[in-house]
Amino acid sequence: MTQIVTRHTRLNAPPDAVLAAVTSPRVLCHIAAPLIRFAPVDPPDWPARFAPGPHVVAMYGIGWVPLGRQVIDISYPEATPEKDALVARDNGHSAMIRRWDHWIIIRPDGAGGSHYTDRVEIEAGWRTGAVALFARLFFAHRQSRLRALLHNGPRAARP
Repeated sequence: MTQIVTRHTRLNAPPDAVLAAVTSPRVLCHIAAPLIRFAPVDPPDWPARFAPGPHVVAMYGIGWVPLGRQVIDISYPEATPEKDALVARDNGHSAMIRRWDHWIIIRPDGAGGSHYTDRVEIEAGWRTGAVALFARLFFAHRQSRLRALLHNGPRAARP
């Protein structure tokens, strides 16, 4: 079984600043907190920016409940159907989630800000419905925290 979860928001920052923010492990940790805490495993330290390729992380619910390891497999596709968009993709997986194909699509909104979309395709066997429900809640939380972080412009993206 596969489910797709999509959530949109407007951000008060240009697309390049939004992409820089959402590809920073520090910003990921900030906007995921306190629902999820990520800890680097391989490589053992956070890079300044997620480079293309796999990054293994340990995940903790509400900061301390072990959720296992997740592979965050980053790419920056250029050839997409989204015109004038910046795109980051995490084609991740874990022992419990066979497929977490997360696309972040960032387009200019014409007013100096960005139209931001989280879209994830989930395959987790009998857990798919629960994981999709969590993804909806997580993306709402994450986008709210990202909006607050970027509210004062792109410099605010440096927590």
